[in-house]
Amino acid sequence: MSYSRFGWDGSDVYLYAAIEDGVNVIHCEQCILAMGDFIPDELHPLGGTVTTKEEILTRFTSYPQLEKHIEDHRHVGHHVPTYVDVRILREKEDPAEAWLQL
Repeated sequence: MSYSRFGWDGSDVYLYAAIEDGVNVIHCEQCILAMGDFIPDELHPLGGTVTTKEEILTRFTSYPQLEKHIEDHRHVGHHVPTYVDVRILREKEDPAEAWLQL
C-alpha cells in the first residue's frame, strides 16, 4: 500500500509499505534525498556529501525514522502531501491501524 506516489498530486516522494522478512517497513523509493538530486549543498541533510543511496536511510521500521525523513524532504523544498501526515497520525493514535513500531 502506498502513502504517496510521485507526480499525480505533485508529490516528490514515493512512500509505500511492505513486509520484509516478517518485519513491517515503509520505503521511500527512488529517494531524491538519497540520490542527492535537486538539493543545494547547504540544505542537504548531510551537507551535500551524499553520493550513494545507502548514506541516507530509505527503509523505515519506526514512525520517528519516517517522520524525520519526511521533515528532511520538506526542509529542502520537496512536496510531501499533508495527507501523509494525517495517515501517520491516525496510525499512531490507533495501535490497531499502526503499520510501523510505535
